[in-house]
Amino acid sequence: MESAQRIREGTSVYRPLLDTTLTKEDLRKAKRELNEKPEDYARHLAKVRDLLAKEKDLIPRTDDEFLLRFLRVRKFNDERAANLVKDHYRYRIKHPRLFRRPKDMEPILRCNMFNYLAHRDAQGRAIFIMKIANWCPETYNFKEFVGAGNTLSHWVLKNPVTQINGYVGNWDFKDYSFQHFSNSCSPRLMWMLSALMQDCFPGRFKVAYCVNCPPLADVVWKLFKPLIREKYRKRVVVIGSDMADLHKYIHASVLPIEYGGTLPTSDSTEAVNYLMETDSEWDKDSRYGYKQKMGRCKNEDEEQDLVSATVQEESCAA
Repeated sequence: MESAQRIREGTSVYRPLLDTTLTKEDLRKAKRELNEKPEDYARHLAKVRDLLAKEKDLIPRTDDEFLLRFLRVRKFNDERAANLVKDHYRYRIKHPRLFRRPKDMEPILRCNMFNYLAHRDAQGRAIFIMKIANWCPETYNFKEFVGAGNTLSHWVLKNPVTQINGYVGNWDFKDYSFQHFSNSCSPRLMWMLSALMQDCFPGRFKVAYCVNCPPLADVVWKLFKPLIREKYRKRVVVIGSDMADLHKYIHASVLPIEYGGTLPTSDSTEAVNYLMETDSEWDKDSRYGYKQKMGRCKNEDEEQDLVSATVQEESCAA
């Protein structure tokens, strides 16, 4: 990943993922699609800070780098950006297992379920790989699975190139089984995922290409589709197992060999190593958010734990 160089194919250029340089085209896109004007940063940032300061019980991060993520994804609409910050912090309280310290998640992160490829696509978008076959539900539950992908994505989102251009997903459903289905498709878990994707993650999700889809994956899509807004439904493309169809959207020169590409097999080792180097930043982020009320169940995870404990106590009593 660190050694990745620019790839040229005809008139297209595929930049390294780690390159943080904003090109002239990035800046034009930011202005055209996101209403972004550097000369207006101070005004927008001040307005968002003012809106957040009025929110009771919220202690948010207010540094420029953090708030710009939210302004970009909400196209520099100050009120919508502030609301996204608040929704993000509310979601963190409700689903803390999706925001654990990277070091604590290292074993699951190294299962190679998720990875970002070393190069971007021709439009400058980061390419997110999900391999469902590497998820063992008996070892890691669905929240841990989603948490791993979420943690890796937040690391990539620090790059302003990703903030402006967004990211695409290559969701690989090879070997998707009923065990995967039964451990991920409850209404509560599907709502959890849809809320994260649509309303609580400060990133520009552009499109997901679903490859190697068995019939059971179609069932998942039919269940998940009603939970997401129309614009997101249009951004899911089911491709099947013919990688020539995938190459219509993502050039083979930036894809690993298992997707008909020319690069080595996708391996998350290097990305996870970079993520581990940022572990100390978790301490900084964990200081921010909504003040939690004591003496009450604070989040959905605790509710689930309390229910499990009650069931165990009743079983012992019986």
